[in-house]
Amino acid sequence: MSDLTKTISLASRMFSAISDGTADYVEQRARFYRLLPGIDFPSDWDQLDLDEKTKRLDQLDQIAAGF
Repeated sequence: MSDLTKTISLASRMFSAISDGTADYVEQRARFYRLLPGIDFPSDWDQLDLDEKTKRLDQLDQIAAGF
């Protein structure tokens, strides 16, 4: 994993920790990951419900952090 990947994972996890569960926090976490080359979000991302987006971002956090 690159340093950028680990940094983005840390920022995403920090946003998750302070999140109030709103879509704004989830979309901010997604914006972090969109900075990584090679990360593509599904074309139906905007149609996914908030719980599914959160679940997928949590999985990305785990992968990127090396857990």
